[in-house]
Amino acid sequence: MVNQGSLKKILGLCGIVYSGSLARYHTCPICCPLEIREMEWDRPLRIFPSSIDADFLFRCYQCGTTFDSLELISRFLKLPYDKASELMLEKGIISCIHTPGKLDRYGWADLLVKHFEKARSRYEFRVAHHGVFRRFGEWGAFNFKSSPFVLPDGVTPTRREYADYLVRVLRDIFGRPVRAETWSERGMMLGSFSYWKEPMAFTMPAWARFHDLKELILCDTEQTAEEVERVVAAWPKEKRIPIALPVYLDCFPIASSLPYPKVWLMTRADGLGELGLALYRRGLTEVKIHRIPGNHNDLIPSLKGMTREELCSPQLPDCMESVVSRIVQGTQETLTGRLSTVMNRSYISGEAKREVIQRCAIAVGTTEEALLNQLEADANPYGLLDKGRLFVGRNGRYFMRDRKDRWSEISNFCIRRINKKVNARGDAIHDLRLSVDGLTTTFPVTAALLDSPPRLWKEARRAAALAGLPELIMTNSQHRNLLPSLIKSTAQVACGC
Repeated sequence: MVNQGSLKKILGLCGIVYSGSLARYHTCPICCPLEIREMEWDRPLRIFPSSIDADFLFRCYQCGTTFDSLELISRFLKLPYDKASELMLEKGIISCIHTPGKLDRYGWADLLVKHFEKARSRYEFRVAHHGVFRRFGEWGAFNFKSSPFVLPDGVTPTRREYADYLVRVLRDIFGRPVRAETWSERGMMLGSFSYWKEPMAFTMPAWARFHDLKELILCDTEQTAEEVERVVAAWPKEKRIPIALPVYLDCFPIASSLPYPKVWLMTRADGLGELGLALYRRGLTEVKIHRIPGNHNDLIPSLKGMTREELCSPQLPDCMESVVSRIVQGTQETLTGRLSTVMNRSYISGEAKREVIQRCAIAVGTTEEALLNQLEADANPYGLLDKGRLFVGRNGRYFMRDRKDRWSEISNFCIRRINKKVNARGDAIHDLRLSVDGLTTTFPVTAALLDSPPRLWKEARRAAALAGLPELIMTNSQHRNLLPSLIKSTAQVACGC
């Protein structure tokens, strides 16, 4: 863990003169180590606090690299990662050296980046001459014989020596590679390897790495991203905006400040637009929403010929206002259902959720407390479809609707996931709220326990006994096996949305 007070020591080791503010630009020690650039707008390096660790990320829009403190020191001083870690400990930057497992991840990430430029050219050749289907994002083609490191553990390599494996690189909001996915040539995902734990992982075109991230186009579907990329690629180079498609979102909100003040969300006319709230920061990051005509089930209309002023117009509606207006439109059931959808998106920050509740309460003429109580009682967000049966949580109970549309009560309790945090070791801890006959208690569980039905059932009964609550009743073992999925599900079936 790197203390913020150690930032000057990190920059000093790399020969960077600290300007005194993270909002300013600095000289990149990698692409221009010997150049002196007195004017701030000539300096390409930005410094951002990391999303999870108490560390910093150093983003250069000229060479397209994003490093943390260990990578920056290792690259500048040309030291192995273990030696750089020892140097950081000696200088008092960190309190303990990095673990061998983490150092191995740095090595694997470097190996991927080292070979990816050649793999990207190979992928373009495969698309042009061998019928490989082109997909949105940053793709490369690797041959297993020459690059065995791209094959995930447990996957048996094909016997064909000339067969390629497709690898897609996913990046965080700062452009740093955080995950690599391995696919077959026929488009089947074989596995993935995560280098760093991040709240969100995006795929974007390769050219987007070399942009100063002042603006971002966020797309909610791959089809939308492909069409928008064709439009943006036709613009002059100086007017292009990076395009990002979220791939992994079911995690926790981004805790750090974002590198761009403006985000343009592209969605269809029938979309609620809650994805834009994931990057919403009141007073810091402005999120505008561009609704493309048609529904998500329809083919997206061609956007060919659209200019930057048309696609990213300042007159576009604010995402927060647009989401709130969609929530309050319609019946009471529609309101509670759509509000449940927003409240249970784990990637939306608590600050954004509170603002949604406040605005909705004002719009419908009620109090925040009354709206929250109604949300809990009438449109609890738990919902799961399993083998034609619908499971939902209502009024502190679980109910099941069978294939003949008959409802039955299957428990005397309900469990809600209210929070998720990461401890010092990087493990996810979930806070669960247990409701039994109007009485409640809260207890924490690990991610492994939450995924294990027998252990989760045992822990829930233990928490109820410790809190003096009535005994939990769910007699059907098949229903108990669905309990983890019920807790984590965000399906809004029969909620009017």
